[in-house]
Amino acid sequence: KEESKSGILPEKAKEFCQFLGTLPHLKLRGLMAIPPKCEKFDDNREYFCEMRKIFIDISCLNVDNSSMDILSLGMSDDYLCAVECGSNMVRIGSSVFGKREIKI
Repeated sequence: KEESKSGILPEKAKEFCQFLGTLPHLKLRGLMAIPPKCEKFDDNREYFCEMRKIFIDISCLNVDNSSMDILSLGMSDDYLCAVECGSNMVRIGSSVFGKREIKI
């Protein structure tokens, strides 16, 4: 729900995933979320927990063309919290490659 990000809103995720199940050349593997920037690694726990619940709900729908085996939450600054909340894929590029230099 931030202007700088796009994607499917949490309240539309189930409906969107069911639509994806009608597309024979796509396979839904899971969900990925990018929460707001936070000060402390634990600040995004509520977002991660909400996404875990949505992930479970969608998994229980048994959507056609889906395996729902990936829940991608967390980045370098909050990956520990994300894993505690059920993430099985984290994005830690800045920990590996360093902070991104943004050129304007």
